[in-house]
Amino acid sequence: MSSQQPTDRPDGEGDGTMDPYRFGDLPLDPIPAGRNVLVAGPPHVGAQELVLRMVAGSLADDEGAVLITTDTDSASVLDDCRRCGASPRADGLGVVDCVGTTTDGSEDIRATTVSGPDDLTGMGMRYSKLCADFDADSIGRIRMGVASVSTLLSFGDVQRTSRFVHTLAGRNASIGGFGVFLLDPDTQDERVVRTIAHFCDGRIQVREAEDSGDGELRVRGVPGPREWTPFETDST
Repeated sequence: MSSQQPTDRPDGEGDGTMDPYRFGDLPLDPIPAGRNVLVAGPPHVGAQELVLRMVAGSLADDEGAVLITTDTDSASVLDDCRRCGASPRADGLGVVDCVGTTTDGSEDIRATTVSGPDDLTGMGMRYSKLCADFDADSIGRIRMGVASVSTLLSFGDVQRTSRFVHTLAGRNASIGGFGVFLLDPDTQDERVVRTIAHFCDGRIQVREAEDSGDGELRVRGVPGPREWTPFETDST
């Protein structure tokens, strides 16, 4: 469980001051504001798509989404959102682009860049700036996604990356946001996965269903299905 949250709070219980975050047609229960979750699974089984749909594809009118994309540019992540049916409102998406490019101006999204996936300080600053921009436009509820922590780990050590996850999760919790951190467990040993998971309130595991090309998920630590539950992938 995240160190920002009381350790004795029952699973799924919020503070009652903010509505929980909801996830449209995904087989997930509403999750209280101020929570962060780790989505653990390979991209090819729908883990990345799940993150995009949870963050950018489930926005209410008073919510904004901030995606920190570590290995693709903002135009490509917008295409990925559209392909999986997670297109947000025109004014609802902010992207921190770690590749160093922005959209060509034809897309009305809030795109900002950092020098690369090793610029963790820059990512944190851009995230805070996007949150402030949303707040100035009376959008006070923020969904945040990092896709993915695996890329950050390939550019830096576990200690530095986990400190960044800890800091970002804490900032998100302090504003009553909802945060998702994507990690491919096949690229890390279990010790690293446990270290990153320590700074999140719950974990959503993703795998490929045995009898179809879709994904399956199960949830620990936050509200959601405890048994493996199918969800459709690549809806377009």
